[in-house]
Amino acid sequence: AYSFPTRCVNHSGTPAALTFVAARGVTLSGCTFRHLGSNGVAFRGGSHGNTISRSSFTQLSASAVEIGTRGGSAGMATDFDNNDVYFHSKPYLASTAQDLDNEVSDCTISRVALEYRGAPAVLVLYSRGTRLVHNEIHTVPSTGIATGWGWGWYANTWQGPTTIEGNHIHHHMQLLGDGAAIYTLGPEGNLPFASGPQFGLGPKFFANVSAILPPST
Repeated sequence: AYSFPTRCVNHSGTPAALTFVAARGVTLSGCTFRHLGSNGVAFRGGSHGNTISRSSFTQLSASAVEIGTRGGSAGMATDFDNNDVYFHSKPYLASTAQDLDNEVSDCTISRVALEYRGAPAVLVLYSRGTRLVHNEIHTVPSTGIATGWGWGWYANTWQGPTTIEGNHIHHHMQLLGDGAAIYTLGPEGNLPFASGPQFGLGPKFFANVSAILPPST
């Protein structure tokens, strides 16, 4: 059974090699992120309309990409503010501090989360309009793509709609047992898969045709 502390103090998320706060219209294309002791790229704190495309992530200690905010202070990597208990990070921020319309497309992600083994290859926290399309994710110890946050403590957040489409996720969950090719950590609407994931390649493979997660209602 899991045992969590009733109060977390000075708990912070993993830093990234490139961290963008309140960024607008940034494009990272044709980049290689290799041999890093952290996340690769993070967009948070009201970042809008940014794109990571045709880039490679490999041999990283944590996630390749992190988008969005867990709650508390929008510009920080913090999970919790001083009044929160575990899982209760408050998903309410001004619209200018919300992360909106960011995209990860046509990227290759492999052999990440080498030290922080529970880190998903791509982590999307509270955000809106995120697009994850045409990526290949493989050979990772845990989850391929994780979206949302809060484990259902808050029914209505700004999370969604998230588009996850045309990805090839395989050889995930190579070490840990709690995870999936695509793993949702909070409310994203009533129907998580609009067109349905396509299985048939065995339990370690996932050919994602279309998974469009609508906003919470």
